[in-house]
Amino acid sequence: MAAHGERGSIIDEAARGFGVGRQTIARWLKDGHRPTQRRRRSDAGQRAATYEECEAVARVMRGGFRANEKQIRTLADAVGICRANKLISAERVDEKTGEIFPLSVSAIARAMRDYGLAADALRAPKPHTHLSSPHPNHLWQVDASVCVLFYLPAGRDGAGNAIVPLHKAVHYKNKPKNLKAIENFRVVRYVATDHASGVIRARYYPHAESGEHTADFLCWLMADKGDPQDPFRGRPAHLMVDPGATAAGLVRQFCGRMGIHLTVCRPKNPRAKGLVEQANNLWEIKFEGWLNFAADRITDFAALNALADTWQVWFNRTHKHTRHGMTQLDAWKRIAREQLIETASAGDLRKLALSCPLTPKVQGDLTVRFEGGDWYAGKVPGIQIGQPLPVCCAPLAGGGAVAIIQDKDGGEALHPLEEVTKDAWGFPDRAAVAGVEFIGMPDTDAVKTAKRLDLLDTGAATQAEAEKIRAASPQREALADRLNPYLPAERMAASCVHDLPIAGTPMPLPISAVAPRTLTATRAAMRARGAGRTMEAGNVRLDHAQVPGRDRRGRAGAPDRAVAGRQRCSADRRRAMRTFFKNLQIYRLPKNLDICPDFLEKCLAELKFQPCASHEMASRGWVEPCDDYRLLCAVRNQWLVELGVESRLLPASAVRQEAAARAKTLAEKQGYKPGRRQIKELCEQAAQELMPRAFTRMQRIRAWIDPADGWLGIDTPSQQRAEEVLECLRQTVGGFPAKPLRTGRSPASAMADWLTGGGDVVGHVHGGKLPARLALTWSGRVSFVLTDRLELRRICFLDAAMDELGDGYDAYAAPVAEFVLMAGELSRLLPALLGALGGESS
Repeated sequence: MAAHGERGSIIDEAARGFGVGRQTIARWLKDGHRPTQRRRRSDAGQRAATYEECEAVARVMRGGFRANEKQIRTLADAVGICRANKLISAERVDEKTGEIFPLSVSAIARAMRDYGLAADALRAPKPHTHLSSPHPNHLWQVDASVCVLFYLPAGRDGAGNAIVPLHKAVHYKNKPKNLKAIENFRVVRYVATDHASGVIRARYYPHAESGEHTADFLCWLMADKGDPQDPFRGRPAHLMVDPGATAAGLVRQFCGRMGIHLTVCRPKNPRAKGLVEQANNLWEIKFEGWLNFAADRITDFAALNALADTWQVWFNRTHKHTRHGMTQLDAWKRIAREQLIETASAGDLRKLALSCPLTPKVQGDLTVRFEGGDWYAGKVPGIQIGQPLPVCCAPLAGGGAVAIIQDKDGGEALHPLEEVTKDAWGFPDRAAVAGVEFIGMPDTDAVKTAKRLDLLDTGAATQAEAEKIRAASPQREALADRLNPYLPAERMAASCVHDLPIAGTPMPLPISAVAPRTLTATRAAMRARGAGRTMEAGNVRLDHAQVPGRDRRGRAGAPDRAVAGRQRCSADRRRAMRTFFKNLQIYRLPKNLDICPDFLEKCLAELKFQPCASHEMASRGWVEPCDDYRLLCAVRNQWLVELGVESRLLPASAVRQEAAARAKTLAEKQGYKPGRRQIKELCEQAAQELMPRAFTRMQRIRAWIDPADGWLGIDTPSQQRAEEVLECLRQTVGGFPAKPLRTGRSPASAMADWLTGGGDVVGHVHGGKLPARLALTWSGRVSFVLTDRLELRRICFLDAAMDELGDGYDAYAAPVAEFVLMAGELSRLLPALLGALGGESS
């Protein structure tokens, strides 16, 4: 018999002696097995299956798992299919007889395990790191999820109904009607955790996740609850959330105003917020799992949140965390005084988060009027007298007011304002005593700029010298020795170009370039200006450059379509080809972009378009660009994606009409007219109730990506829409390195040179004006209108390019063929246009 504690060492020694594992020795001891000295096989340790064959089988097996980890492909089936398709041979040769035998599935499985290609090894989780927090309130994690155990028919109003459990056989994805029936009664649970102490806080909201619910939850978390048993409060330094409603624009704006650094985790990365994910699971098990016993007490959200508040305070006071060994509230109480940043009340925080700031005008004494008092704004950067200044209540404890201005990065920055108090006579305390002292006001940016211009205009060294020079010659003008205000008129008088006559007036011109026939005055004058000639600009050939003139109906400013119209393809053929871009916003990408199509398509699927819910004003996501049920069209290293944007059309007049009716009813009820704040609340309520009944409008925006040459083109005339597509791409991929294209010469100056080249002088160009748009044709294949913002509009592919497309494509192949043709033409046009504009600027 082995002594106490020696059994383990004996088993280890036996395992080493027999060359087996500890579990095998333990099983032999239990069953009374006696090991036999079997002779080792001569081919032990050798693998008949090669690494390449096992790798091919592993690639087939990797896609054989569902989202719930269920395996839907067996190794035997994968081996048989690979053999049938001649991807593997998986054979061994008998050295004595020369016979060829196929390897068994078990032999291939052993080889895959030896090579590290087994399915369980490839699906093993990736290594992860740990996050730490130096003190409580350093980092909060917030997550929202729909309750899967129950729903509340009472909704907001509380009709007396108790909570109802969700049944898996009734409410699941395969029965959408049942889910639709309870859509407005779903319960959304918001859970937050403090990363250092592990405190868990939760609250329930109706219907669905939203930015408004997230902001309201944060306000409730940070405010003082007024309960000595619940001391958790204060503003965190960092907030970590998932993308979606918890990272909406309202939440970003609120965090910016509160000075909270918002971190949005990547999609499908639950480990980044592991603490709050575990808190969700813990909340379901320990709180929601027992709600059936209190169903008669829960008739609305107020009762549900009251019970949740009572339970979570008890849980945080009694539950010991396994990491630090203290109860969660005891750990949170170790926060230092300088680490606890107090905030205003929950009502003031909601006002800061959900309402727009007031914009009083800056008075002459650099004060603004807010909430019935005067506040000094002289220390706010960029303050200007007479301009509106956004002001709201101070979010931190102590009250007051803060000014909201944009910083250099486009975010919001808060600047506290000092309240102006008055003495017994009504004078401001900041006022100087008459005849005793003098207090100067700080110079605003406008005053500083004016003083600097005075020094430049007068050539003085100090402001006092500049004032003396101004007093000596009050009519002195800046740049008088270098400025001729009548130069444009003098150049126009010396020009040989005359105004265009009225359209339709016959006027023969004695010009050799004009055919011997009578032309209309407009067409002849345009011929005289050289509108029909071919111009060379760098290495791009610009044919039939069109200048503003009059069309055949006499409309001013319309381009001459006589030449370009003949080269365009037929209207019917053009309408049938919907894949071609009509406009192009151009962006630059790094050449040989390090993104593979498979990865991009998976990322696009995570942000696939979903129609607007009843409570949403807009929804956006990726849609299929070519009707083949794929979100990415990748052909010949050219990619095409399409963003779908659905928005609700809610007229402001309808909201005002509904709000006016409610205001009238409210006035009759309370006996006086509602104030401005009540009117605003009535408008918000009316908008929320009218939103589900509003019509929706769907817009599609396509984007062409050339990863090899580094081009990104977006089919929209609006830069705002293009930025929306870029924002979605960055959100989808986790950062998309696209930058606007910059050229060595501005398009306006280049177009002006093209118009005035060859000795012809155009009056409005020499008069100091630059063209904003110019219609061009490139190599007889593509016509477009170039703008001064480097945009391509009214793109049209001419017959020389369209003839290469051919006919005979079906409904699915035609869009792909059109895209290949368009991408090829644009990939050659853009470098030529870039060279004509002086190359790319750094």
